[in-house]
This record gives sequence, structure tokens and C-alpha cells, in this order.
Amino acid sequence: PPTTGFIVRAVCALRRFPYVAYAPDLWSDAMESMTSPGVVKRAVRMLERSVYRGARLTLSVSSGITERLEKWICAERIATVGNGIDTSVFERAGASHDLGVPYLLYAGTASEFQGASIFVDAFNTIADAQPDARIVFLGQGSEFDAIRAAAAQRADGRIEVFDRVSPAEAAQWLRGARATLVSIRPGQGYDFTKIYASLASGVPVIFAGTGAARELVDSHQLGWTSRYEAADIALAMTQAFSAPIQPARAEKLAQWVERSASLSAIATSAVSAIERVLKP
Repeated sequence: PPTTGFIVRAVCALRRFPYVAYAPDLWSDAMESMTSPGVVKRAVRMLERSVYRGARLTLSVSSGITERLEKWICAERIATVGNGIDTSVFERAGASHDLGVPYLLYAGTASEFQGASIFVDAFNTIADAQPDARIVFLGQGSEFDAIRAAAAQRADGRIEVFDRVSPAEAAQWLRGARATLVSIRPGQGYDFTKIYASLASGVPVIFAGTGAARELVDSHQLGWTSRYEAADIALAMTQAFSAPIQPARAEKLAQWVERSASLSAIATSAVSAIERVLKP
């Protein structure tokens, strides 16, 4: 968080230590979609900008974040290393949940930033045409109360909502799903962790939104993409439910993550970048 980062900058300045910052996302960008007072948004942006300006190097998880950071600091002080997932937990091998019917899974945080409640609206439009299908939400966040309320309106119980579980249990849910659901409200642009966890488990994704995450899914054929609109998402859901299960494709997805987005691959890139900058 920017507050923690600001304290790190202050302590390192006093002790004359360099520090490296890690930018998995930008809080000030995310807050633009929230109803926080303007003074709070400006304060967060000021703190966040100060953290990255004081760093000897900043590790960025995507080209989109790198472009935003370049408005604050020079490109030479940014290394785009990507984002990674623990493939020892999220992997194809292992037990999987079996609901007896096909299901789509949303796993993780659901806040104003993600806007995941739109998946409920999309599912309701195809529920009659997919009588055996279900949608499962697993996690936490400010939108989960609204999602639970929407689920309660269906007497058939085909929208299921569960609290956050351990990574190992989440991996079982992932392996049993036909596809996983990932969304980002337009204008904010990135959410890779959910995508990588799904792919590492051999499961394609449905990404609703714009930006680098959508480009990633499209360019590497990692699933289906749609606009952040219920009707468009519903079409992608229908395609996911009707797609045949292909073990060869599942293996290909998992191998792609191992090469490109595993924790070990990302760590190697990060260490190389840090050593280049912090050599004596």
C-alpha cells in the first residue's frame, strides 16, 4: 500500500539504503472508480507517486502499469517483469470439485474495481437455455453481499456463493470448472493473477473488460473475451458451456503458464533486473 511504501522511503532515506518498489497495481488508478472524497484520492496519488520516485528500481507486472509509471519516473528505472502464480499449488494434477453439473467459477476478490456482479446478470439471461449449468462465486470483497442477494432471488440455487478458502481448496474448485470468470471495469485495465491461477489449472478464462489482460487472452487463445456488458458476457458463457473438454488444450494452457507466468519464471526476471541496478 502507498502508506507502507512511504514509510519505507522515509526509513531508507534516513539509513541511506536504496530500495526497490514492486507495482502489482496502482491504488490511485483503482480509486478513480470509487466514491472516495477527492482529497483522499489526491493524497493516495501523492503518496504513491512519492514511493516510486524514490525507488532505485520499480518492478512492474504489466505494460499497462509501466506506461502509467512512466508519467512519474523515467523508463530506465522501471523493469516490466510480469506477474506470476504458484504452480506448485495451482496445477493440473490433483483433486477437483465435482458438482455433477457444469459450472463457471469466479474466485477471488470482488470489489467495485472488478465489478463481478455483472456475471450474475449475464448468467440469468442464459440460465433457461442452460438448465444444468451453474455459476459459483468463491472469495470476498465489497460486492459479495450484492452477489449473495442476487443468488437468493433464484429459487433453484444455481448461483452458489462461498466464503474465501485456502489456495489448495481454491485450486480444486478451479480444476472442476468449465471456465473461470475474470472482470475489470473499463478504464482500469489489468487483472492477471486470477487468469494465471485458472490457466495453471488447465482451465480457460472468460475475461470481461478491456486493456492488457484482454489482449493477453486474445493473443494467446487462453479462453474467451467480451466487453463489460451482460449480453456480451452471456454469449461467452454459452460458448464456454458448449465447448468440448479437451485435455490437450488444458495441458497447453498449464505449460504456457509454467513458461511465462510461474513464480519461478517471474522471480528470475525480477532478480536479474535488481542485480543490474544494484551492482556495487
